[in-house]
Amino acid sequence: ALAFAGDEELKAAETSINFASTAVKTTPTITASAMTATAKIAKYYTITLKDSTGKALAGESVTFYFNGKTTTVKTDENGQAKLSINVATKGNYQIAVSYLGNDKNNAVTTAKNIKVNVQATKATFKKATLKVKKAKSVKFTLKDSKGKAIKGKKITIKVNGKTFSAKTNAKGVATIKVKVAKKGKFTAVAKFAGDNTYKAISKKAVFTVK
Repeated sequence: ALAFAGDEELKAAETSINFASTAVKTTPTITASAMTATAKIAKYYTITLKDSTGKALAGESVTFYFNGKTTTVKTDENGQAKLSINVATKGNYQIAVSYLGNDKNNAVTTAKNIKVNVQATKATFKKATLKVKKAKSVKFTLKDSKGKAIKGKKITIKVNGKTFSAKTNAKGVATIKVKVAKKGKFTAVAKFAGDNTYKAISKKAVFTVK
């Protein structure tokens, strides 16, 4: 309360003034980085949320916006929140992360790039013996970097100027009928051309035609 004792001309007076207490919000930080990932292989994207003094903000909700989906995650004791990234095709993607704030902290948003590369492949293609002008089935096996079969992919074999093809089955095996018109030894080149998910690969084998 404020008081005025008065003087010879003015009477003493007393009044009360209320000072409202208003909390001042501060702006936190979201620490995030660009990331590289691989098609069809899950990888965590991690951010850290801290207040203006650098203290981790635990138990706060942050929202990830990625590839058309929205996911809300609470930060752990270290102020970290993570999202599993798993996309099927190569390309450059953007991820945005938002914190809506509270009575102490302002809202904050950041955005970064995620580059997704094609996945490496493995292949098996073995030498074969054929009879001249007689068709024979040879096999080419295609697997991903983890050893899982890749189905439905076109495989071509080129030998003696001719090209033959077939698609891989559920086991990743393409059974291709090959026919060579003359006797001799020939280098056969089997190839998967690659796509937006898997890397191209080729293998060579010697075909003996009798």
